[in-house]
Amino acid sequence: MEMENESPSKPRFGRSFWLVIASVGLLMAFVAVPNFIKARATRAKNPCIANLKQIDGAVQQWALENNKTATDT
Repeated sequence: MEMENESPSKPRFGRSFWLVIASVGLLMAFVAVPNFIKARATRAKNPCIANLKQIDGAVQQWALENNKTATDT
């Protein structure tokens, strides 16, 4: 009795191909996740630094207009 679904001459590469694809995907995720976390922290920090620069500029302008030093606030 012969089975119709099996062909011994045809190799099965499908399973190993998907294992390689999954491994590459996991490797990319392991590299990308820390970068996303760092980008989120940087994204939160940059507006704060910009605001501090604006405040410093306002203090400098106030000091210049009032003939004071910036530390006289």
